[in-house]
Amino acid sequence: MKETLYSLNEVPTLVKETIAPQMQKKHIWTFQGPLGAGKTTLIQEILKQRGITQQVVSPTYSYVQSYVTSAGEVFHHFDLYRLNNETEFFEMGFDQYLEGEGVWAFIEWPDRIPNYLAEKKVHKVLNSCTIGYVVSDFHQRVLKIF
Repeated sequence: MKETLYSLNEVPTLVKETIAPQMQKKHIWTFQGPLGAGKTTLIQEILKQRGITQQVVSPTYSYVQSYVTSAGEVFHHFDLYRLNNETEFFEMGFDQYLEGEGVWAFIEWPDRIPNYLAEKKVHKVLNSCTIGYVVSDFHQRVLKIF
């Protein structure tokens, strides 16, 4: 586990130095944390640094938003907050979004699909991130990557 303390204005550096080096090895990234902690903000910066120029918004109501770089890399940004159970994930075909070369997935609220993420084939390409507030400074966050 790696733990990093950062402020929101340090997100670009955090992504460049901490997350980007692990992107080639790990294609599925989960993001947990309370509402407003900065999960989407972190994903927006990752996508920006990977070459996505369009506006990145939280897919809270659509569950998933997909982006493609000019190099053909595909990124799926999931927000599973409104998902009622894991069965819905499969019924909507979301598991198929995670297959293929050059495909990355960023999943907010991964606690909605625990069994799927525990599978061995998924675990080999998975990084789990937890974002939390620092009690003594509201502008600071702590990122833990497992």
